[in-house]
Amino acid sequence: MNFHILFFILMSNLVCSRSSSSTTSYQYKPIFRPNLPAGPFKMKIKAYMPCDIKFDHLINFNIYLSKTSLTRFEIMGNLTFLIPFDDSLTINLNYAVKGSNGGWIKNSHLMTIKNACNSLKSHLGNRWLNYTKAFNFKGTDCPISPGVYVSSGIDQSIFENCDVQSFFFYGEYKVTLTFNNSSGVLVGCSESLQDIVRPWE
Repeated sequence: MNFHILFFILMSNLVCSRSSSSTTSYQYKPIFRPNLPAGPFKMKIKAYMPCDIKFDHLINFNIYLSKTSLTRFEIMGNLTFLIPFDDSLTINLNYAVKGSNGGWIKNSHLMTIKNACNSLKSHLGNRWLNYTKAFNFKGTDCPISPGVYVSSGIDQSIFENCDVQSFFFYGEYKVTLTFNNSSGVLVGCSESLQDIVRPWE
């Protein structure tokens, strides 16, 4: 089902529920529908990995998750920028959903974000400060100068909630994140395994 259609159905049900409750003495309560295929969510990232270890990109993500307790993971590793990380770059995200046969179905959700540096800074909010501090960036403003930035450890859980959109389809995804320069040339790539789950899971 188209995501926008599903969202319209959800909002229609909410409006109808409000209307019917106004004609009775009962106070309105949100309808709890835990079995819907999409809705409010949080991300549980299970792994980070490079797209192609045989190709040396101008932007390299050599990061991984380190388990520090039964429930806590930290992002470790390093980021290597051979070029400035600035707003001339475009971010592309390609979500491949895990099918019933265990294979990945590519292009299930596509997203393009222009002005990479300031867009990330805006979307992450205070988490941008956590990230720049943990990776020992030379500053918190864009652009990020070329260099090798090593993580001192950052709690993965702060990235579970998404500010870009509030609804998504639940499931297991392999997310490919690529960076292209102003000429459309691929300069960086990273992949992650993510579970999109309900907020209480």
